[in-house]
Formats: sequence, structure tokens, C-alpha cells
Amino acid sequence: MKRKINLETFLIKLYIIILILEAPIRYILNLLDLAIFIYVKDMILILLIVLGLKNIKFNKGHFVVFIIISISFITANIYVGNIFQIGFFILKILIPFLVGMVQYRNILEDIQKSKKFYEICFGIVILGVLLNSVITFPWEGLKYNIGNHVILGNRSWKTVGQKRIAGFSRASYNAATYILFFVSLIQLDNKKQKIMKLFCCIVAIIGIILTTTKGILITCILFYIINFFNFKFNKKFLINILVTIMILLPIFSIVCDPIFEYLKNNIEYEIYIKYVASFRDRLQNTWPIALELATKFGNVFLGRGLGGIGASQFYYESEIMSPADNMFVYMYVTFGVTVLLIIYYIVKKISKMEFRNQTELYVYNIILIICSYGIVVNILEEQLLCILFGSCIGYFLKDKKITDE
Repeated sequence: MKRKINLETFLIKLYIIILILEAPIRYILNLLDLAIFIYVKDMILILLIVLGLKNIKFNKGHFVVFIIISISFITANIYVGNIFQIGFFILKILIPFLVGMVQYRNILEDIQKSKKFYEICFGIVILGVLLNSVITFPWEGLKYNIGNHVILGNRSWKTVGQKRIAGFSRASYNAATYILFFVSLIQLDNKKQKIMKLFCCIVAIIGIILTTTKGILITCILFYIINFFNFKFNKKFLINILVTIMILLPIFSIVCDPIFEYLKNNIEYEIYIKYVASFRDRLQNTWPIALELATKFGNVFLGRGLGGIGASQFYYESEIMSPADNMFVYMYVTFGVTVLLIIYYIVKKISKMEFRNQTELYVYNIILIICSYGIVVNILEEQLLCILFGSCIGYFLKDKKITDE
């Protein structure tokens, strides 16, 4: 008997297909003078929120989320003061997060049930990266205009002379993120043989290396070691370690710098530039400057509010723009010290997990990816990870009477 088609699940899959093929889709739409239609994907997200609201049983947890967002919105109007900048954040970060929160059940069920779909997605992203390593796609470096804004359809760039390959994705780090997520689902599939899991992981690592996304590469290897070998250790404690590093490293970055100065003087220069220099730049520049957005251009306790950091600044505050490159830093500048309560809540929920069902295992591993990669990247501006993060929060906020399969 065929499974009934779920509109929300269909829209989630459609959105994912658009994400993994975004560069060629943008290229084709631009050729047809239909570039504006790429924003259908944003309309899909809004529709998913509307459809998801009918299934949500609101509780005090949802009310707290609403209060946090409302305070951040008010703060933004004080310290950012640009409604378009705030609106950009709402459209590109807040809406994907809310999709995950209200559609958590459909998302978490679908990634367990639609294994073939996600395996195909994995193959498409890998194929794009491998092909792009030997041929140049016509959409590389694509730029076009919508209104008065220049839109980057595909980011073409190099690191130390090495091309950062994006394949069919909009940027190399997007491709790496998709590879990591799809291969993680393969690793969590109990029906997959270990040899197939190993093969997929090797292929994934090759693909990620080609994108030169080091943070994703380390996260992928960590994820594989934990899940493939099934080490008997306190998985909950690992999250505590990663969260602690994510918070303390930017705050005490100046203390860590001598270590990297030593590495600079004692390893080959090419190795230092290729594997160490970008991380040291975060310690010396990115994180201290990002934190100053709250202390100099905002409020130490409230931050700057929605749109006060990251991509939202690109068009409106380019002179003080910061990518954050750390999930804690990004959330602190956005939500202020409330971020500590958010992180505490997540860690507390993880500590109560008993791993008696597959859903808990998937939620744990999504948080593992986010906390690991979030040390060196602002994952909330990666829309797929933002949706997945929202789905974990939605799962944590669910009514206790709701049980999982």
C-alpha cells in the first residue's frame, strides 16, 4: 500500500532540492529574466509555517521563545534602526528557524523514513562537487541585479590559490554542509552495512576536502568516529565540552594566540597558511570585532537585536559588518545574555535524553553537528542547519504527552 503524500513533507523535499541545485537554478532563471522567482523558496518556508501552526500545541516554552524574539526585535529597533536590515534577518534566519520549530515532527520523521530521497540528494551534491573539480560550470561567479541590489548567484573564490568548489550549490561551504548532513543520515541508518557507511564517509570526506571547508571536515570525522565505532562514552558530556569550547574560545581568544604564534614559527609556512591561519584570524580579528558590535554598537546585556550581525549587515552596515564565525557570538550579539539561557536549556534537554527511540538519536546528532561546526561558523545563516536547529528546539518544546516512535 502506497504511503499517503503529505503536503508539508513534499514542500520540505522541494525546498531541499532547490537548495542543493540552487546555483544552476539561479543561472537558468537569470537567463530567462525570471531571477525573482528564486524567492519561491522563501514562499515555501512561509507556507510551511502557516501549515505547521495548526498542529502545534502551544505551551509556556513557545511563549518564552516569543518573548525572546520580541525583546530582540525591540532591541534591534533601538540599536540597528533599519527596518529593511531587521526584515532581512526575519526572512533569512528567523523564518527558517520557525519552520523547523513548527514542522519538527514532519522533518524528524521524514529524515528517518525517506532514506532513498536523502541518499539521492547526497549523490547529487557529491556529483556536482566532483564534476566541478575537473570542469568549470557556467554559473561560477554568477552575479545579477534585482532592483538596486547586486545578487551573488554563486560564490567563486580561492583559498591559498586553491579553488573552493561549490558544485551545484551556491557556495562551497553550502555544498560541504549538505554533504555532512546527508552522509550523517546514512551513518544513522541501522539497515546500512558498515562497509557501505565507510564508503559513503570516504566519499563525503573527499567531497568536503574539495570544498576546503575545514570546520565541516573535522565535524564529519568526529561524527563518523562516534557513530561508526559506537564508542561507549558519555555522549551527553561531549555536547557539554563542545558548548564550553564554543563559548569560551571567542571570549578568551587572546589567551590562545601564543599557541598559534608558536605553530607559525615551528611548522612549514604553507601548512600554517592552509590549515591554521584562518583559525588564528578568528582569534585575532573576527571574534573580538564581532563582540564589539554588542559592547560598542549595542548593549552588553541586550546585544544589538535581530539583524545586528552577519549577512543582514551586508547591504546596510557594510562598514562594521562581521560574519561572527561562531554560533555563540552570533546569538550573543543578536539576543544578548539570553543566549546563555538558551544554551543551558539545550544542554539540559540533552542531559535528560535516554536514547530509547530513533528520534532522540537523530536530534542528538543534529545538535552534535551544530555544536561542533558552530565553534568556527555561524550555523544560523546556513538555512538547512537553521531549519534543523529549529526542529530540535521544536522537539524539546513538544508537549510531554506526545510520544515518539
